[in-house]
Parts: sequence; C-alpha cells; structure tokens
Amino acid sequence: MKGSKHHLVYQRARVRHPERWSRDTRDWTPAGPVRLGPSPNLTPAVQEQKHIG
Repeated sequence: MKGSKHHLVYQRARVRHPERWSRDTRDWTPAGPVRLGPSPNLTPAVQEQKHIG
C-alpha cells in the first residue's frame, strides 16, 4: 500500500535525513486477518503448548 500515511511519513523522514536509512522503508501492506486469541478448534493441550509467557 504505497499510498498509506505511514509510507508518506517514512518517505519524508528519509528525504530529510538520508544518513539514517541503510535500507528501504518497511512494507506497510496489511498482513490480512489476524487472530488475537486461541483458536476455538484447538484442544486444551495444544493451546497450553502455544501459551506465551
């Protein structure tokens, strides 16, 4: 999504301070749908293995 606000902000920053940038700016294309909780299809044992923290 090259026309996103994020992309424009990063482009302007890069123009102002090119010495701070060694690579291209990040790809701001949305990744798609994301689940923020455990899948209801997983068994409790599998959910426990995937527990973070």
